[in-house]
Amino acid sequence: MATYKDLVDCALSQVGTAENPLGSNKQKYGAYIDQTNWYEYKSGSKTWIHKVNGYDWCTQFHDWCFINTFGIDEARRLLNRPRYNNYGAVVHYAYDYMKAIGKIASTPEIGCSIYFKNSKGLSHIGIVYDYDDKFVYTVEGNAGTNCWYVAKGKYYRTNTRIVGYDRPLYKVEPIPPKEDTMKFDELKALYYKKPTIKGDAVEVVQSVVNTDIDGSYGPKTEQAVKTFQKANGCTVDGKVGPQTWEAIFNKLKG
Repeated sequence: MATYKDLVDCALSQVGTAENPLGSNKQKYGAYIDQTNWYEYKSGSKTWIHKVNGYDWCTQFHDWCFINTFGIDEARRLLNRPRYNNYGAVVHYAYDYMKAIGKIASTPEIGCSIYFKNSKGLSHIGIVYDYDDKFVYTVEGNAGTNCWYVAKGKYYRTNTRIVGYDRPLYKVEPIPPKEDTMKFDELKALYYKKPTIKGDAVEVVQSVVNTDIDGSYGPKTEQAVKTFQKANGCTVDGKVGPQTWEAIFNKLKG
């Protein structure tokens, strides 16, 4: 019986596969799915196949990997997709199907799906093939140069574009959790200075301490950090060091 390891191997084997022609959104994953009943719609006695090839295809690649590894029926069960009227070609529906059964989490596992957002909402999906204390490693369709390829991704686990991860309903060989060995003293200290410190890490802090999220550690962020430190038993100095980082990550987990 296939396992999450087979899914990961399947996804990794596709790295470098491109749209054909480039820029068309047409690729083998959508072409295959269009020949199946994966996106079969039904209204009354009428049924029809919703064709997806030629549209944004991160979900097409993702679903193809599950179908190719497990078969259509088992892929439906793993991803909680309905037999008819499966709207999972749209990322937020794929997310909602898993959320509806309590299978969305804030931490990665090998073989799970990773969900991303942009300014308009949920926008992209990939498959996690590895992770460590700082990074999560992915395989994604509709990615790479100009979003034309299947490509590997590497993201800080604190990246604010990451909405969460799901937990496919694997039957056997449960995914062994990795030990959480986050070393807070190895994380970059953040504090107010000129020019200001900028980046994703600052956005993570700002999202937790309830201040404007602009990615720049200015005096307003410093004051919000002090308020957070006081409320969470940290040394109140306006600096995000090991103690404050640990408190911030505890909030993110909780």
